Amino acid sequence: MKPRDFLNFFKTKSGKLVLFVAIFGGGLMIFSVLRDKSRSPEDIAVAPARTNVTDKAAGGADRSSCRCSRSVRRHRSPNRCRW
Repeated sequence: MKPRDFLNFFKTKSGKLVLFVAIFGGGLMIFSVLRDKSRSPEDIAVAPARTNVTDKAAGGADRSSCRCSRSVRRHRSPNRCRW
């Protein structure tokens, strides 16, 4: 294979894809190495899980019978959720 043929390969669509994957993969590996070196055990802190299961919003509507995931103040109809 001649050097010119090798360079012309990277001008094709397949060659551009191979070049992109090689550069992107190399960048990810460099980033991974640098990220692991900069991290120390003291940096990793685990906070206790906080949930608001028992908290009630003051003045909020009672949506205990509604199963929709909308975060609204009040539903249009008290009997049926139209969201």
